[in-house]
Amino acid sequence: MLAVVPAGFVAILLTVTGIQVIFEFMWSGDFENWGGTTPLLLLPLWGIALGAAAISYYKRRQGHCRHCSEADHP
Repeated sequence: MLAVVPAGFVAILLTVTGIQVIFEFMWSGDFENWGGTTPLLLLPLWGIALGAAAISYYKRRQGHCRHCSEADHP
């Protein structure tokens, strides 16, 4: 949980911030500074990828059931 909780928190922050940057970029119409803003438009993708990696890490680290010797998760 030491790795999953911070990764999940940062994933949420990246996704929300990225969505805000996209809306501000569309509403401002300031396309003169596209070189500085365009990389920030990828923040939601980075946030979703980090969230998926954190979930995958959590599921991979789960123990096995003692009774049926299968993974705890489906």
